[in-house]
Amino acid sequence: MNTYGIINCKTALITILVFLGTISVAIPALRLAHENLTCWDCHLEEDILGPPVRPCLDCHSSEGSHVEGFNPPSIDFLHEQAPEAPTCVACHGNHDIESPNSPDSPVYWRNTPDLCGSCHMKAEFEGVIK
Repeated sequence: MNTYGIINCKTALITILVFLGTISVAIPALRLAHENLTCWDCHLEEDILGPPVRPCLDCHSSEGSHVEGFNPPSIDFLHEQAPEAPTCVACHGNHDIESPNSPDSPVYWRNTPDLCGSCHMKAEFEGVIK
């Protein structure tokens, strides 16, 4: 499906013009480090609603831009061994990514027990995260 859009990534609304009319889709605005990106920095212009075609690691592969122990080679290995393993967006989100230092971020240290516990049993983490 070809789509053409009136897109303002600073707001939370993207209007998509489709062959038979106009639909509105609520998309969280890009924030913080991603606020200066356009939709096409990650998505195909002809399939803006499709999944990103540019992986997060295209920009976040340098030292210090990923969590310790989850550097790009280990992530690639993990996904080769377990394709069902979570991707970056499973923990970080996609459009409304907060800094890991923000208490609003799901990967903020105080939020990680709930985040990890959403897939793993919380008992696995008792005493691990302080």
